[in-house]
Amino acid sequence: MRASRVDKQYTCCPTEEEWNFAADVVERLKMFSDISDIFSRTDYVTSNIFFYKVCEIRCNIREWSTCGNPLIEAMSYDMEA
Repeated sequence: MRASRVDKQYTCCPTEEEWNFAADVVERLKMFSDISDIFSRTDYVTSNIFFYKVCEIRCNIREWSTCGNPLIEAMSYDMEA
């Protein structure tokens, strides 16, 4: 495996469950990246854009709190706190 040739401390491949979890987290974090891009592209962010996107973040975090994945649910709880 390529990873073991590149990193001598590499000892095992992630399980299917770990890959699925990583894909789930990446999908969720993409929202933050997309919204950050929108905010940074403009010279000034108007309140109607800002408010809508902050509400979108809040709604998504609330949905994540009942997604069925205990780690994602705990992360969403910490984000709301």
